[in-house]
Amino acid sequence: MNATVRRRAVLSTGEVAELLHVSKRSVLNWAASRGMPSYATPGGHLRFRPHELVRWLRDSGMDVPEELA
Repeated sequence: MNATVRRRAVLSTGEVAELLHVSKRSVLNWAASRGMPSYATPGGHLRFRPHELVRWLRDSGMDVPEELA
């Protein structure tokens, strides 16, 4: 992924997983039980706003990928 990620309005579960170098399942678990901010589309897919993700990562003591910084 490149620098255009931070300009995107939303990211998919797969995109977040790729950015954080974790599995999609980890992202889903974090959203469900660790408060990672997300919302569900009408079809039930989770979406993540980059600025909220950055705040959550910092608050959780995790590194923020360059693509989001």
